[in-house]
Amino acid sequence: MAVWDGSAPTGKGGGTADTVAEARAAGLAVDVVWPSGTRRTGTLR
Repeated sequence: MAVWDGSAPTGKGGGTADTVAEARAAGLAVDVVWPSGTRRTGTLR
């Protein structure tokens, strides 16, 4: 599970978006919790 503020991945690693992308690329299921007031600002494969 990831609590994510919607920020786009930086490609540098360590951020939530990068971590979610790496987990999904490894075939792991990831549930994202969007805190109230957040919005998605980037794309994530």
